[in-house]
Amino acid sequence: MKLFFIFACCCILLITTGCIPKSNDVFVLDDSDATALDPELTWAVITDPYVSFQAEPTWTARVSGHARAGDYFVIIGNATVTSDDRTEQWYKVADGWLPLKAMTICNNKMLAESTAALYRKSS
Repeated sequence: MKLFFIFACCCILLITTGCIPKSNDVFVLDDSDATALDPELTWAVITDPYVSFQAEPTWTARVSGHARAGDYFVIIGNATVTSDDRTEQWYKVADGWLPLKAMTICNNKMLAESTAALYRKSS
């Protein structure tokens, strides 16, 4: 009977302590930016220290802009380009085209912002 009482007390203690809030922190989702969690958008975060956007998805195209590590953009298109027995994936953003090897892809803006902050610190 004594063993049952101790077991019952331990169970009650475990159950009740799991229900007590650990802090008064409340998670607040900032929904002021409608694009932050939009599942239709993907984001490119520049990982190279400095990149040039190309007007077309090829290295020989005219340069249409520049960016630095930690900059991020909405992806608006992509292309797979094969030349010289080499296949590269290119992504289009508002400023032009960039190859995949110059960026990392993020599924939402919040992830892109946190990833971009890491690349800005390291450059």
